[in-house]
Amino acid sequence: MKGLLLKEFYQFLRLFKLYCIVAAVFLALIAIGGKNFFATVYLSAVGGVIPMSLLTYDEHSGWDIYAQTLPYTRAQLVSVKYIMGLVFNGIVLVALTLIMFFGEYSLGNIMLSNSTILIFSLLVTALTAPLSFKFGTTKGKVIYGAILGAILAISASVLGIMNAWGFWIGTNTLLMAVGTAIIIYLLSWLLSVRFYKKRQF
Repeated sequence: MKGLLLKEFYQFLRLFKLYCIVAAVFLALIAIGGKNFFATVYLSAVGGVIPMSLLTYDEHSGWDIYAQTLPYTRAQLVSVKYIMGLVFNGIVLVALTLIMFFGEYSLGNIMLSNSTILIFSLLVTALTAPLSFKFGTTKGKVIYGAILGAILAISASVLGIMNAWGFWIGTNTLLMAVGTAIIIYLLSWLLSVRFYKKRQF
């Protein structure tokens, strides 16, 4: 499993340097401008699509077929994608927390920004990953794109309204939303493992 994680990490550094640079720019925009809903949506989207972007590269390079000859289970091959999504989100959230903390933002603003990014990024992965693991990224591309577009459109609308109206979500509601997103993510993880075990190559 350690070898798989290292492979995903090196692949991520090689393929997604631009993502990291743009993510850093948007983190800076949030730090300077506070409630920047476009930056928040972008960071959510990047965190959500990274697992599937890694899977797409595996399929295009033939790694997914080659991996079947290695001493890894299909559950492990699925799990590393979900873990990489969590790792990227974790890095983004830690960076955002530090930036906003030293920018003297309130604890409420820090919690709201972090929770928003985490919720939407988890949902993007949770709702799109099972389709890709079941049908492959090529066959599932249309459905995948439709779901991703719908999630991002809804998240942009919700965040835009919150930003314009100064809407505030209570701590309990926020924690419930995060908890729900985590549960959906874990269920999606299990579903993807089940689909991938039955997939024919």
